[in-house]
Amino acid sequence: MISSHQSGLGHRMGIAEKDGNLIPVPVTLLVEPGEPVSIGLNFDNITERSKSFPVDLELQDRFGNPVEKAAEATVEFDNVSQKVNLVNGSGYINLTAPHKYGTCQIKAKSSYGVTEREIKIADLAPLPTADANISSDMAVQVAQMTAGCQRRRLITQRKSNQYHLS
Repeated sequence: MISSHQSGLGHRMGIAEKDGNLIPVPVTLLVEPGEPVSIGLNFDNITERSKSFPVDLELQDRFGNPVEKAAEATVEFDNVSQKVNLVNGSGYINLTAPHKYGTCQIKAKSSYGVTEREIKIADLAPLPTADANISSDMAVQVAQMTAGCQRRRLITQRKSNQYHLS
């Protein structure tokens, strides 16, 4: 059985022999999930106190492949239980972090067992990182804007110094 973490087609390179030479050939694999055995929980592992955050639920086979089947799960977090319907093997719930900071458990119970994961509740969660590549035109604009702000601050400072001196 091949684990792909995605149902459907997988494209790989294989090796074939032609006239005694090994050559690469594209191979298409069809991954069909097995029977569901668990529910996976997907969320950022840190959030801020009292902040709402999303949790994705996914019905999975024993290799972690998604299984497109209807199911129901009960999600427990911060002493509250909520039912989530999984349609075609996936569902979604918004939870709200408690006011106290520390580590909390998120638990999903279903006929396929129990899944638990921890989430850290912090005063301030780190911001997600993004692609920081900018074009050279944009870099020039930022540099000009920054220089303009510095010039205005300097002119304002000079004017205020002139007023204090006279």
